[in-house]
Amino acid sequence: MRVRSNVTQPPGTRPHILDLEQLRFALNSVVDLAAARFGTTIDVDQVLEYNDYYWQLPTDIAYAMHADPGLYVNVGQISDDLEELAEMLDEPDEQVLWHSLEHLTGLLRLLAFLENPRPGRERPPGQVSPLPDITDPKPAHNPHVP
Repeated sequence: MRVRSNVTQPPGTRPHILDLEQLRFALNSVVDLAAARFGTTIDVDQVLEYNDYYWQLPTDIAYAMHADPGLYVNVGQISDDLEELAEMLDEPDEQVLWHSLEHLTGLLRLLAFLENPRPGRERPPGQVSPLPDITDPKPAHNPHVP
């Protein structure tokens, strides 16, 4: 199913409009691709043995082209993102949009990291493949997913 915008535009151009329904569809499609690739659960503990931390640029700095981003680099943490995900599911009405998006972005970037091994990327000691096998043959029960 393709979601289309009702906006008429000249052929070959795209409007500068963010349609949240299209974004929702695209995100669901990406999560479906990740589930097909990794299974419906990922043993993140194996990834955490590799590294629980990642570089993060604050959103306001990411859009400030006049600033030197190197001065503002932060560290994100996968385990913290997972804790925040659990809180989002437990208390959906208590979310702060920007904060939730920051943590979800960290988890989406984790999926990109797992899927996109690059030549020369540091590997855990003794590993030939880019990362340990993160698929879990026995998915854990998630109380938030029917």
